Amino acid sequence: LSAGNESIPVRTRIIGKQHVYNCLAAAAAAATFGIELDVIAQGLESARIPGRLERIDCGQPFGVWIDSALTPNQLTSAIGAVGRVCEGRLWCIASTDDSQSAAQRQRLGEILERQTEKSVICQSSTPANMDYELAHQVLDGFDNPARTRVIPDRFQAMEWVLSQAREQDAVLIAGCGEKRNRLGHDDDRFVNDREF
Repeated sequence: LSAGNESIPVRTRIIGKQHVYNCLAAAAAAATFGIELDVIAQGLESARIPGRLERIDCGQPFGVWIDSALTPNQLTSAIGAVGRVCEGRLWCIASTDDSQSAAQRQRLGEILERQTEKSVICQSSTPANMDYELAHQVLDGFDNPARTRVIPDRFQAMEWVLSQAREQDAVLIAGCGEKRNRLGHDDDRFVNDREF
């Protein structure tokens, strides 16, 4: 980060071009108010936006990020950010939701097929009755639907992907971010992706 004759390195916990632009805008506003560059850098480095390209580190040998991306544009941006730091296979768990149109779901399928090595389609919540039609609309976007896997239960999808990912891989868990979902059909506990 440079301002005038001063320059200081900044390392944030959030990745992606959009985050960099937001950091630069915040830094410019802070510098306008006379805040010292080192204080600005400390603030940017401590910034955390739960559920927005949030890195989850539990000692696993691969990267895991959660993001609330539900729309095609949001998913493209999140996959692009994680893809730039991925050295192995890029996995994506993508969610279907009632707020998406059939055309948006189809576009999600196109994005998953073209921008990831491995993908899983799930629902953004764990309802009593699974709606397979939503997943089929995502599959309509694939030229080769066999390239993805459908695991409607969100937490089962996460469990499977995390058991399959290997060293150097990157996993993007998209669609919910901080939203809390029922842990299972027979389990009344509600958790978000990070807590799972």
